[in-house]
Amino acid sequence: MTRKSKPKIIWLSEKRDIVIYNPLGHSRRDLITLTVDRAQVKVTNRSTTLGIPHQISPVLVNGSFSTDFYELSFEVILPALSISFITIQQEEENQNDQTRLVLFKEPIKFSSSTRLPGITVEIDKSPYFIISNTYLTAYFYTCNGRLQYIKQNSAGFIWRSEVKFVTYTSGKAWSTLFKDKGGAYTFVPDGPAETFSEPLEALFLIDGPLFSRVVTVQLSVIQSFTVHKTSGLMNRGVYIENNINIQSLDNTELMMRIESDVGGSKSELCVDLNGFQMHRKGTFTKRGIQGNFFPMTTMASVENESSKLTLLTTSSRGAASLSPGWLEVGLDRRMLQDDWRGLGEGVTDNVQTRSSFMLIFERKSSNKISNVCFPSSLVSQLSDELENPSVVAQTNSVFHVYPRQQASLIKQTNSVSHVYPRQHVSLIKQSLPCNIHLINYRYTTSHIDKVEEMNHSTIASYLLVVHKRKFDCNTASENNVCSNPEAFSLWDLFMDCSIKKAWETSLTGTVILQEIPKYKEVSFNAMEIKTFKVLCH
Repeated sequence: MTRKSKPKIIWLSEKRDIVIYNPLGHSRRDLITLTVDRAQVKVTNRSTTLGIPHQISPVLVNGSFSTDFYELSFEVILPALSISFITIQQEEENQNDQTRLVLFKEPIKFSSSTRLPGITVEIDKSPYFIISNTYLTAYFYTCNGRLQYIKQNSAGFIWRSEVKFVTYTSGKAWSTLFKDKGGAYTFVPDGPAETFSEPLEALFLIDGPLFSRVVTVQLSVIQSFTVHKTSGLMNRGVYIENNINIQSLDNTELMMRIESDVGGSKSELCVDLNGFQMHRKGTFTKRGIQGNFFPMTTMASVENESSKLTLLTTSSRGAASLSPGWLEVGLDRRMLQDDWRGLGEGVTDNVQTRSSFMLIFERKSSNKISNVCFPSSLVSQLSDELENPSVVAQTNSVFHVYPRQQASLIKQTNSVSHVYPRQHVSLIKQSLPCNIHLINYRYTTSHIDKVEEMNHSTIASYLLVVHKRKFDCNTASENNVCSNPEAFSLWDLFMDCSIKKAWETSLTGTVILQEIPKYKEVSFNAMEIKTFKVLCH
């Protein structure tokens, strides 16, 4: 939430229909958040009219909590590659206060007389506080609002997980014109990082039935920590969101550092260069600070004999582990000078940017550190959900989708009163196995299709590109959230499709490699990518 701009608001003067699309090849439980103009809200499944539990949260704007709009959050179950329909409308009856707003440091313009419907406001001056769900408990200090420890409730394990901001300066330690300084293409720090210190403007906790969120507000940074209370996989970690605006910090590189006790005898981390494979990187003093930062596309992790810490990200960043158990990622940078690499100017066009992360701790099943890096099945699925959020859209008019089998009946009677619309529309019949990642699924045409169309009245051709993943099995049983079948069937996967033929093709789908016998399952090696083509009646 920015200080100046306002979010897109859904006005509930009349009933609103919401369309939610799940782009993943497996089902998910997702927490959807929208901004509405009132706190008395009813969320229902459009086809069954059953109520959906939801949470109303306050929105901080310009130093106070808005009374003109609120955040509405609700949990939905989304089948694989599906479109679901939700209805939002005003609730006439006054609902009980289900959300607590706990103020540890009041916003500048907050007034105790402010009335927030459905929200109970409390003042707390405790030195520390916690937020929790059934799986984990997170500990915070009130003095700075930062995360300090994470506890796994079932086993009682406690990990240090201190989150802080640090800065690297460039060119402030000397004034020589011909000395290299950081610029658009180079990272040249003056020396070790310094702790980022800005006065705390506000610190508050939003605690409701679906999630608990801690928000810290400073001049250049707004940071939030969220622990989900829903039944999906998102409750296994702490979701971190940063809103950064460093226009007042010249020649500065802003980093988020996680200092944990998950460290061995040497500093090393696992990062993925391309979102496909992970590599183990060691930290060496002789390379300098800048030589120990590596590309981080989707995740980075550190581990020791008993535990593993993984940080997931939604965008590519630089990452380093400069000390055992540390993880450091870049957030934003502002350089005033050119670095003589061709741009001819510094980097001064900074705007407010948002970065999202998920912090996950896992216990290991054995005291072994492998030479190769793979994520667990839990981390892999969480990364998919973080990188591929559900697509939410508001419709301007009501539309319904009816089962294909009932289309002729609707046409004959010219009425839909006796036919119930679908609750959701799925593009595939069932979820793919969780070790099979859907890369692409599209309609296609080719010379083979045209030949088949000469003999069949209705033919559709589809390309399916999938990647078989390999998981780290050296994790505790609670982190193995899915099975790993060796093969899967194409023949019962596609919706409204009676498969006539299926082939394995080249990755682009242009060259046929082999035909797949009817009803035979397809299998391939771990970390392999394959493309399949099917013809449907």
